[in-house]
Amino acid sequence: MSEKTTAQVADQVGTSRKNLNLYLVRHPELRPAKRLQPSGDLLWTEQDIQRLIETRATRKHKGGRPKKK
Repeated sequence: MSEKTTAQVADQVGTSRKNLNLYLVRHPELRPAKRLQPSGDLLWTEQDIQRLIETRATRKHKGGRPKKK
């Protein structure tokens, strides 16, 4: 099973590495357990990536102020 780094996963998901790391700070349950030594970069399995994609798809930001009537 091949593992990917955070930068590769960010490209695959369509976001920046910075935004992906911010998302992981807000949702620590999605953080993969394995790390690359000595850099400390996260190593993602296909299951980790799929869980991230599913979670991002279900959480939608409503954004902005409500429209005036």
